[in-house]
Amino acid sequence: MEFLAVLIVLVFIGIGYLLMGGIDHFLEKTFPETPPVSPETCAALIFGELNRPEALEQLMLRRHIAYLKLTEPHVPDHLKLRLVLAVSGSDLDNLMLCNEARHVNPDVITIAKCSNSIYREIFEKAGISRILTDAMFDDNILQAVVASI
Repeated sequence: MEFLAVLIVLVFIGIGYLLMGGIDHFLEKTFPETPPVSPETCAALIFGELNRPEALEQLMLRRHIAYLKLTEPHVPDHLKLRLVLAVSGSDLDNLMLCNEARHVNPDVITIAKCSNSIYREIFEKAGISRILTDAMFDDNILQAVVASI
C-alpha cells in the first residue's frame, strides 16, 4: 500500500514537471523576453498610454529597437535616442519631452500627440517630426512609428 502511494506521488510529480515544461515553452514562444535596456542601447522613449501597447512593443522587438517607457516627461541622461514617442494626455508634457529630446540629440525623430488643436502651431514651430491628433491617433500611431524608423 505504501509503495502504491509513493508511486502515485511520483507520477503526479512527473506529470507536473512535463506540464510546467510545456507552459515554459509556450510562454517563451508567445512572449519573447525583452532585452535589458541600458543608456547605451536605448534608441526610443515612449511616454504616455497607448490603447494597443502590445502592437507597438511587437514592432519594436521585430525592428530590434530597444526602448524605455517613461512615467515622467524627462529624458534620462546619456541616451542614444533615435525616436521619442510622446502620447500622454497632456500636450504640455508631450511638447516638453520632445523639446528636451531635441536638446539631447538634434536629429531625434519626435512623434507627439496634440489633443488640443489650438496648440498645433506651437508643436509645428517646435519642430515636432509628426503631430498626431486625437481623431487620427489610434489609426496612425503605428504607421507614424514605422515611417520614422
